[in-house]
Amino acid sequence: MAISIISHSEATVANNTEITIDKPAGVQEGDVLIAHISTEDRTVTHPAGWTEKYDYSQGDVAIALAYKVA
Repeated sequence: MAISIISHSEATVANNTEITIDKPAGVQEGDVLIAHISTEDRTVTHPAGWTEKYDYSQGDVAIALAYKVA
């Protein structure tokens, strides 16, 4: 089985502590969803049901990646 990108969704916010990213169109049961978050001066907390793969921060920059099976 090959890996393929079905769709993507993105969001940008400024001066906020929460972000909402809509589920991409065409997601079906069993698809793997990946969330890659980068932020300045914030802690990343993933919602319930998401598995954190990594969370890296240095100085005022944080990068996090999590995944979820639909």
